Amino acid sequence: MPRTGHLPTQQPRRARADRMNERYCIQFDSPDHTGPCILTQILFSPEPGWYFVQTFDAIAGAEHSQELVPIEAMRHWCFFDTREDMKHYIQHVWAPREEARAHQRESQSTN
Repeated sequence: MPRTGHLPTQQPRRARADRMNERYCIQFDSPDHTGPCILTQILFSPEPGWYFVQTFDAIAGAEHSQELVPIEAMRHWCFFDTREDMKHYIQHVWAPREEARAHQRESQSTN
């Protein structure tokens, strides 16, 4: 829609209620959930299929950035109801698996 310099006459839409709102996520680039990850919280959905998310630092927990993400970009993400559930997954599933992969790569490179 071209910009006309006029203010919109409609009231801004409120964020839609969505079961994804306020969920925590780990963003992965690969379907096997390996490699680097980004910790994320879904804040709200401004319209169907789009989510406004907050990323944060994995170690310090400090907020990092905010962005609008289409649902299609979330195909390799893991979703959690609470931050504690997400931390548990990182500590007891993802980190040990990544350590084992690193150890395996080291073993293969020395052989």
